[in-house]
Amino acid sequence: MAKKINNQYPLLRENSFRPPELPDRMVWSASSLKLFRKCKRKWYWKYIMRLKPKWTDSNLLIGTATHETLAMWYKHPKITPKAFRLKLKKEYAKLESEIQISADYFDQDEFEKATTVVRTFQGMIKGYIDIYQKDSKQWVIPAKNVEAHFLVELQDFNFKGFVDLIPISRKTKKPLIVEHKTASKIGDSYIDRLPLDTQVRAYIFGAKKGLGIKPTEVVYDVIRKCQLRRKSDETQDDFNDRIALDYASRPDFYFFRENLKFSKSDIDSFEYELHKTHAEYQFVLHDDDPCNPASWICSDHVCNEFFKTCPYMSLCLNGLDRGTQKIYVQSESVNDVSEEE
Repeated sequence: MAKKINNQYPLLRENSFRPPELPDRMVWSASSLKLFRKCKRKWYWKYIMRLKPKWTDSNLLIGTATHETLAMWYKHPKITPKAFRLKLKKEYAKLESEIQISADYFDQDEFEKATTVVRTFQGMIKGYIDIYQKDSKQWVIPAKNVEAHFLVELQDFNFKGFVDLIPISRKTKKPLIVEHKTASKIGDSYIDRLPLDTQVRAYIFGAKKGLGIKPTEVVYDVIRKCQLRRKSDETQDDFNDRIALDYASRPDFYFFRENLKFSKSDIDSFEYELHKTHAEYQFVLHDDDPCNPASWICSDHVCNEFFKTCPYMSLCLNGLDRGTQKIYVQSESVNDVSEEE
């Protein structure tokens, strides 16, 4: 049972949300680890207060839908085209619904951008499937290795997560990790930093320590988001087909796969960083008042990162009260916090 604290602080004013909750045993993930390093105050709002904005960023929506759809595709390689199209339409309907729910929190420009991004989703996935039909010829993909969940028990904390795809190479007979990503741009700086990417190293660590699988290679599978726009006289189905055709005719522009090699020292380095991050968490936990938001240092460079306002900035500025609470929902427990990032 997690320990609950009822103290009130300047940034936790009168509101109807449940108080901060500290886990009995910390469970880290790649997402929480990255967020803790980036901004501890933002991490506090999400993981200790269990708050989530009522709106969802369109990039996150597309990323999540892409992961879920590709997981279904790889897990059921014999699915008929008709059945796949039906599932794709259901995923698209869910995306549209999410955008409508978030509409009240977007300005007009943001809403139009989100709507446009969502409308390209079906065509993007169709294009991906057309290009990577050959995957089944070069990989053996056990169903259990699609979205493979892992849990690593360490000294006084756990590390959890799931790997998008762990196929076995038909050529080398060795496992590898495939990590799906969607991106607006694929530049040299994007590629150069991949060996340092926390999620990539976390998944190799999780596969080895949690699943007993020892991949030494990661395929970073990047899909560029489509910039086409729907014409005024074009149906959604025709638009989907035009996007799929554009993806199929320009594969080098839209699709990128980078093979990354990793050594034991790379994974040992990640595990060391994981323990150091947990030590930082424990320092605040034991040497300060962990229920006070002010104990978790705010990184102000994150407030407008990538020209977007942080969804928790109003809490850092005004605190959590009857006014600000209207734009957030709270998870019941620290165990229910979504790992989407």
